[in-house]
Amino acid sequence: MFRKILIIISIAIFITACGDDEAAGFDPAKHVRPIKTYKVTSVKRMDVRTYPGKIRAGKKVDTSFILSGSLVVLNVKEGDYVEKGSLIAKLDDASYKHNLNTIKAQVEEATLAFQRAKKLWISNAISKADYDKAKSAYDVLQSQKELAEKSLRDTSLYAPFSGYIAKRYVDNFQTVSAGAPIASVQNIKEIEVVVNIPESLIMNSSQNLDYKAYAVFEVPFNKQYEMELKEVGTEADPVTQTYPVKFIMPSPDEITVLPGMTVAAKIVVSESYDEGEFEIPESAVFSDSSGKIFVWVLDENMTVHKREVKTDGLKNNSVLVLGGLKEGEEIASAGIQHLVEGLEVKRFEKPENLK
Repeated sequence: MFRKILIIISIAIFITACGDDEAAGFDPAKHVRPIKTYKVTSVKRMDVRTYPGKIRAGKKVDTSFILSGSLVVLNVKEGDYVEKGSLIAKLDDASYKHNLNTIKAQVEEATLAFQRAKKLWISNAISKADYDKAKSAYDVLQSQKELAEKSLRDTSLYAPFSGYIAKRYVDNFQTVSAGAPIASVQNIKEIEVVVNIPESLIMNSSQNLDYKAYAVFEVPFNKQYEMELKEVGTEADPVTQTYPVKFIMPSPDEITVLPGMTVAAKIVVSESYDEGEFEIPESAVFSDSSGKIFVWVLDENMTVHKREVKTDGLKNNSVLVLGGLKEGEEIASAGIQHLVEGLEVKRFEKPENLK
């Protein structure tokens, strides 16, 4: 029995001695550890926000006469499509025609009188004053004729551009005043999307921020269309503290979009950093007892080296690095507590941001 105990103790001592020898001979620098890595790149930080928007016509005009009178022609009704230059309405032009004919007769007389005066002045039969008087009378009547012709033309109202009649404000044979709206013409080949943007987004805008805006329609299948910024209002709504922002876009061909419809406006905000600033995973950084922040950087031989970095805040599980890293460098992004200086590693897989 005593002999068996001695044998067991001897075996245990032998095993322990062998284990100590292996531990003493273990070199972390020669141990290849698989790790996850991250490629340092100057990617932009994205922020997506969605706001309700309202569709408006890209171009809309309330047409009106510059003269007063009675309507004798009203060629349009709401919903009609009109080509640029087509007749919308016409005023009774009888008095304007009569006035033009009267002035034309006076112009003919003044023309003959001026021609006679010119011949007489050349032959020194009349004074320069008499010649100037005849010429002045002719010039005045010519101007009156041009005004009368314009007034006659202004009795007809034409479409300023091709589009649809959104609203008709009057009926035919009605007496209208100068400047009173007759019909509203709108062009919906290009549409306007009006979105009320919170003041916080307006305040945070800077040269480092890029915006892309999309109109998202439920039909077909939440398809989105890129929009172009048209203008930003500078007066906030006193209740909502939002600012009206207008975007423009071509009207989609595959769906019918009309003014007054609602649409979701998706605003994609991307922020670019200054040179030497990067976002890296929170799991890639660690600190020492002094509070300094470090990362493990891989060299060309796939060994890791501890490097101090300057950071500024945490957002969405990412750390903003202000200094200490260069574009294209590769860092350990997980399992950093198992790494030591000079340890040889291998990639567990592609850098997580390059998959």
